[in-house]
Amino acid sequence: MNIGCTTTLRDRIERRLEQHAKATGGRVVVLGQSRGGWLGRLAAVRRPDLVRGLVMLGSPVRDPLGAHPSIVRVARRLARLSMLGAPGLLTADCFTGTCYRTNSAALAQRLPPDVPAVSVYSRNDSIAPWRLCEDPDAEGVEVHSSHTGMGLDPEFYAAVEPRLAEWARDDLPSVRSA
Repeated sequence: MNIGCTTTLRDRIERRLEQHAKATGGRVVVLGQSRGGWLGRLAAVRRPDLVRGLVMLGSPVRDPLGAHPSIVRVARRLARLSMLGAPGLLTADCFTGTCYRTNSAALAQRLPPDVPAVSVYSRNDSIAPWRLCEDPDAEGVEVHSSHTGMGLDPEFYAAVEPRLAEWARDDLPSVRSA
């Protein structure tokens, strides 16, 4: 679940990327939906040495708080529960404090040129407005699904398969001829 503090989650993703890159000997493709996509983008901006490519599905990277108002209300309720002592949730700092300002500024940073990205969006998405999902540094791909159905949509797989294959092919170590 990605309901915790943005900075904590981003740091956790970076640690996992380090572990995976070490285990595989190569950079990692990051695929995230909704908040997971912009958390992945934050990690890619900070640690491009670990990220081979980034796929964001329905991720409102232009304004994370621009999601449907009911979703933002739920997130703010989680922050209130955190103030009452519930651990591992968002805090008020995630909406207005240093955490928010730091991560919003990082989301606005350009993706490094060696981190190709795909931003998948749908005009049928009732959670993340499609215009907020158009990352200026990513190739935009429109699908025709709901927010929650996006990762199951055959259109999504048809769109990202060639990119994933290209990233895998380009990342293979060169083989010396005998």
